[in-house]
Amino acid sequence: MDNSPHSQRTSTGVFQFPADTITDEDAALTWWEQEFAPACEAVGALVNGALIVRQIVGSLRRVREIALAETMSLTEAAERTGYSAEHIGRLVRRGRLPNAGRKNAPRVRLGDLTLEVKPKLAGKSARLYDPLSDARSLRVRR
Repeated sequence: MDNSPHSQRTSTGVFQFPADTITDEDAALTWWEQEFAPACEAVGALVNGALIVRQIVGSLRRVREIALAETMSLTEAAERTGYSAEHIGRLVRRGRLPNAGRKNAPRVRLGDLTLEVKPKLAGKSARLYDPLSDARSLRVRR
């Protein structure tokens, strides 16, 4: 049987998700796919599908809760969200965003931030500028 650090057997011989060592969703999915599934195959286990799904979803929720509780500096938060550090600092000073740090060294929790969707770059197009659409948009603005 696999003796990797991520494989943990309970007293009943069933693998238990190692929530104490896995801290991100990709690692959790990898554990279920590369550790748990092969272990089930190796012993020819027939399992309760609903129970397994609940365990997978529960483990991913725990990982996400831990990630969302992570605190970061305003600069780190700006890099993760697309907002500027100044804007995030303003939200903290105004009390619209909880300060998870100290007054002169504010920190914010990822779960408290709304992620700004960064616009995608325009795709390659044979027609980059359409004067008729431009004229229509100017007319609508008036």
